[in-house]
Amino acid sequence: MRTSEPGTLLIALSLLTSCGANEKLPQAESARAPKIACALDLATTFAEDCSLTQQGDILILAAPDGGFRRLRIVKGGVEAADGAEPASITPLKDMIEVRIGDDAYRLPARIQ
Repeated sequence: MRTSEPGTLLIALSLLTSCGANEKLPQAESARAPKIACALDLATTFAEDCSLTQQGDILILAAPDGGFRRLRIVKGGVEAADGAEPASITPLKDMIEVRIGDDAYRLPARIQ
């Protein structure tokens, strides 16, 4: 889902890297990726347990169990790159919070 905020999303990381929530990332790839805060399975507190990698305009959000979600960077935000669940975006001070299904991720990005 695209955010209603005008402008473009600025990704504050220089990243590298593979496609649905039920698939697994190779452990070596997710182990090298920068950690981000996430709250999985309807958790109410965030912990820096997930990782973030980027491959072109695709962001890969990996959970500690190896499951992952993909987001596509679009003008004005991000959207779910696959699956039936849309992504919703909430701008925070120096980051955005992205929710997909029962999971939430805090990304080092901002909407301008």
